[in-house]
Amino acid sequence: MAGVEPSARTLTGLTFAIGRAEGGADIQPAFATLDFLRQRNIQSDRVFYTSLLHACAAARGGADLDSAHSILFMLESDGLEPDLHTYNELLAACALAKGGGQPGQAEAVMTRVGRDGLIPSIRSYNLLLEAYARRPKGEGNAESAMEILQRMEAAGVQVRLPSTAYSLRLFHACTAAC
Repeated sequence: MAGVEPSARTLTGLTFAIGRAEGGADIQPAFATLDFLRQRNIQSDRVFYTSLLHACAAARGGADLDSAHSILFMLESDGLEPDLHTYNELLAACALAKGGGQPGQAEAVMTRVGRDGLIPSIRSYNLLLEAYARRPKGEGNAESAMEILQRMEAAGVQVRLPSTAYSLRLFHACTAAC
């Protein structure tokens, strides 16, 4: 009896599960699902690429930011448009990057969000705060957190506790340690 070929949806679920692995994701199996899709000419969708971005953000040892940017490029090369969930996973990769948060890259993602006509969510801003909080020692300052909160207010994003409070505590702890 012949085996059943997995669908793009099945592989999306597998990729998402890889990203949820306890102790961090091993991104090699996640990329193997991409190779599998391409070898069999199975059409991937935005949800698949977003799941792959999630696996990069959750990578064991820190987010693989270069791979995350490559995934976004592949998504767009396939004629797909990123949505806010896609950008939020890229923001998560910026926040959790190997070697520390990358607030400059996170800010660039936020610029793209606005340029694409999307409205950043509370999660978007929290991930931006986290990118500043986890930056390498000696970069940034406490004014960055206040400026982000002002941007949230200006954009009409309601600050919800405890999620924003957590990000601010993390920011404060990291700023104090630098």
